[in-house]
Amino acid sequence: MRRAWWFGLVNALVGPGAVLWTSAQASEMGNEELRAALARGALLSIVIDFAKCQDDKGKQGPPVAAVVRFFAYNLLDDYIATSGTHLFEATDGSMKLEYIRARFKPDDSVELTLRRIDPATYKPASPEQRYLCNRRDGAVQLKGD
Repeated sequence: MRRAWWFGLVNALVGPGAVLWTSAQASEMGNEELRAALARGALLSIVIDFAKCQDDKGKQGPPVAAVVRFFAYNLLDDYIATSGTHLFEATDGSMKLEYIRARFKPDDSVELTLRRIDPATYKPASPEQRYLCNRRDGAVQLKGD
């Protein structure tokens, strides 16, 4: 696809300044501001306090905090979707591969799905876990660079 001659100029003038957010600005973003920032290319760190979330049975999540950064987002009509995979050290010292899917809803709720697999065999290391969190109570915070 060939772009118009002015495309590079507009991106050069708007690009970097459009995606810089302070942590305070990112934390206070509503769903539409989040959508607009992501559409401009912002990359945010997401801090998840699982103890403030509820699992799919309505029980409190574990006393664990995680900081993740996703690099691709789908800006859908009903929610903003993203996912990522990373290696981490489990409590028993073994390495696990963890897949996280996040769906940011317009009401500031965030649905998280976690799957852990053994990286050597690619077999599930634990059952799938689902959590419902809320940005308003600090369970999920957005942090800019």
